[in-house]
Amino acid sequence: MSTSLRTRHAARGFSMVELLVTIIIAGIVFAAMVPLFTTILGKNAEDNLRNIAAFLAQDKMERLRQLDFMETTNANLANPAFKPDQAGNGQFGPWVDYRTSAGTKRFYVKYEVTLEPSAAGHRDEQYKQVLVEVYWDQDHKHFYQITRIYRQWAGPSVSLDIAPTPDADGAIFDPTQIVLTATVPEAWRGSSGLPGYEVPLTSKVLFSIWLVRPDGRVFQADQVVPTTGTTGQYQWTWPVPPTASLGLYLFTAKAYDSTPLPDEPIGGEEAGLYASLESHTPDPPTGLQAFPGVKQVLLTWDPCPHPRFDHFEIWRSTTAGQPGDMIATTTDNESPTYLDTGPEPGPDPGLTSGKEYVYSLKAVAKWGTTSYASLACPQVSATPLWPLTDDTTPPSKPALTVKKVDKQSTITLTWSASVDPTPPAPPSGLDHYWIYRSANGSTWPTSPFTQLAKTETSWADTSAGWNTTWYYKIEAYDLAGNFSTSTPDNPYPSATTDAAPTYALTVTNANKRKDAYVWVKEMVSGLYYSYTTPGATSTTPPAGTKVAKNNKTAFASLPPGLYNVYANFNGQTYVSAPYFWATGSGPYVCTVQ
Repeated sequence: MSTSLRTRHAARGFSMVELLVTIIIAGIVFAAMVPLFTTILGKNAEDNLRNIAAFLAQDKMERLRQLDFMETTNANLANPAFKPDQAGNGQFGPWVDYRTSAGTKRFYVKYEVTLEPSAAGHRDEQYKQVLVEVYWDQDHKHFYQITRIYRQWAGPSVSLDIAPTPDADGAIFDPTQIVLTATVPEAWRGSSGLPGYEVPLTSKVLFSIWLVRPDGRVFQADQVVPTTGTTGQYQWTWPVPPTASLGLYLFTAKAYDSTPLPDEPIGGEEAGLYASLESHTPDPPTGLQAFPGVKQVLLTWDPCPHPRFDHFEIWRSTTAGQPGDMIATTTDNESPTYLDTGPEPGPDPGLTSGKEYVYSLKAVAKWGTTSYASLACPQVSATPLWPLTDDTTPPSKPALTVKKVDKQSTITLTWSASVDPTPPAPPSGLDHYWIYRSANGSTWPTSPFTQLAKTETSWADTSAGWNTTWYYKIEAYDLAGNFSTSTPDNPYPSATTDAAPTYALTVTNANKRKDAYVWVKEMVSGLYYSYTTPGATSTTPPAGTKVAKNNKTAFASLPPGLYNVYANFNGQTYVSAPYFWATGSGPYVCTVQ
């Protein structure tokens, strides 16, 4: 075709016939595709319903797994009121109304529970197979899931009661026996009012009694059969022994089921009750002590632990073994004390000095208007002291002996115990000793060198020093301030310590080429010790002592102590930082033993 012809053909467009033919063909194609579109939309809607059904089936499976094995029955699962939620709606039942954006759609749920093995009898099955089927129309278009629920044996539950009934504070007072009653719910007695609820039989109940502090089981008993005439009730009586400890107890009961394993019954959840066994009457007080004073006696004792403590009674007698009279009461239970000052003030107030008094206590608890007094505690005695002004007699003079300790800088003193005599007046009692020390035996300090308790009869003067003489005297004092004479018939006893021991220090020059000049200095005193004059010292360094190469020299008459050893290889003049022969640095610290 020529160029002009193509141009004319393109310019004229489609003819009417050609346009009509195109429309007809398009209509035929669209009509053919309409059924396909309809099928696709229907398929999508069915898939959406199947997805919802799968979701609902999975939800029921999760709820099933939360049920007890005994609860998983066809009757329970088909019951729309079974296991209601917080809104009161059952979690199972034959249908579920599911809300979507298009409205509410009802899905039907069918459960089928079968026992496995299928030949097993009641309560002999090992597991249950549960089929959950969810469908949404009468053609039974459905989705289902299958799960297995295995038997997890658990014992029966139980409730516990105790008699006598504890008071508001959880206490039972002065019990002679405790009666424990355990009740097993109806569901565990072999039959139940719940439809389809399968339950085992209870075989026994185990009772236990525990003392909480200190920890430990006190008693245990099995009650194998229920109480006669009372269904599901088990009872056990504990005769409380007189020796039973008071305090907090835990009473427990646990029911067992022997159905699955007759030789090994399975226990359920334990029930427990706390109760405190108490006594109306407190125990006798403890820790009573009596301390005599001048015409008086101080009493101290331990607090009373009884929860209803009210007061103490103080009893005094002049005859051991006799209760005497109650002289006072006190409510102090934190740091209980009582000062017995005797009768009311008069011409001669207070207790009688030198006379023995016997004391005892009782603790009293109170319940409402009723008081309960304990037995009296063991008696203690005390004899009041005489007034110090009545005692003018000094104690007896101790006999003093003084000795040195060999090879030590110590002097020991021993003496006979002083006595505070009775005549001509009652004694106030020995109080202490004073020891004096003198360098010459004629001049004595005004203050004692040391004070010792009245019970001491020896003492060591460890500060005596080496090669030193000391004189000693001792005085005994009583409570009234009277003291024994310290003037002996002969010169005061004395002792002289041994001279201090001395040692030798050997210094070795390990240098094989040079002579060394050394100095020995005591670290504490800072004194330099001489080699040429043993034992002589100086505060400044002397001429160095020559120690030939590969040789040694000994410094004699050195007292015990720590020493610095200095060395100089370049002459005998002391230098402040010399070199030490062994390590090349100094000073070297040496201990002389």
